[in-house]
Amino acid sequence: MARLGDICTVVSGTTPKSSCPEYWDGDLNWVTPAELNDDSDVIYESQRKITKQAVVDSSLKSFPAGTVLFSSRAPIGKVAIAGTEMYCNQGFKNLICSDAIYNRYLYHFLQSKELPHPDLSLHLPDHRPLLLPAWRRKTLFPYQYTEIPVQGT
Repeated sequence: MARLGDICTVVSGTTPKSSCPEYWDGDLNWVTPAELNDDSDVIYESQRKITKQAVVDSSLKSFPAGTVLFSSRAPIGKVAIAGTEMYCNQGFKNLICSDAIYNRYLYHFLQSKELPHPDLSLHLPDHRPLLLPAWRRKTLFPYQYTEIPVQGT
């Protein structure tokens, strides 16, 4: 058993005020759960973009390329991997993997729906254990899975 809080940093997002046009149509990726689909496992580009002013004024925190995105609001249970640095709305629980686990394995684990409840947000606090087989951890088999290619590397 492993606790997500021990192998990942769990972060969420925020929506800048839609009534402020100076926050929108910038050049920073801002993804929503509606953009996740079963056709692609890696997201490199979001449909909507935000500005640097939106980031500053809304205290938005980005998450790095390689972060596992899990939608915790409609649609619940969609999974993807960020292919580049991004921001998101509050409909996600994002999992920034430590060196203890591969993001690709966590992606497949979450997609398998082997969770006790479809709303993962009930299972993401640090104290909730999830079954993650030890043989999938980087420390035992560091070359078992390859990392997701990310833009800019």
